[in-house]
Amino acid sequence: MINFKGTSVHIPTDIYHGSLPIKKDLHWTKSVDGIFEEPLHGDPEMLQPTWQYFAMASGVFRLYPMSPFGMSKVYDSRLQDWYINTATTSKTVIIALDSSGSVTGSVYKLIRQTAITLLGTALFSLESHRHINWPRF
Repeated sequence: MINFKGTSVHIPTDIYHGSLPIKKDLHWTKSVDGIFEEPLHGDPEMLQPTWQYFAMASGVFRLYPMSPFGMSKVYDSRLQDWYINTATTSKTVIIALDSSGSVTGSVYKLIRQTAITLLGTALFSLESHRHINWPRF
């Protein structure tokens, strides 16, 4: 029986399920259950949603809807073509920061610090096939 009230979770066997990073990722990814379920509430014509996946670099993998059909214990989403293609395709990041003077003070400082943090994250994961642009207006 397929359950539309949650996700199946799989972690590869070579990863310790009790590690703090895995526990954090499990807790953080729990929020995608509601996102996966949302189309069921918005469209009365939708009888059955499509299968949806959420995978992380840590190995945490969620599948919606929840299914009793187990995956092989050696299954690792990070080794699947769909994951590799998604993780390695070209990406473009654009951060637009209003420097016209209409935003000032602590709000501007917060926006600027957020942009710098995003830029740092993008540069940390930046590879030759990713692009970043920071236009000023």
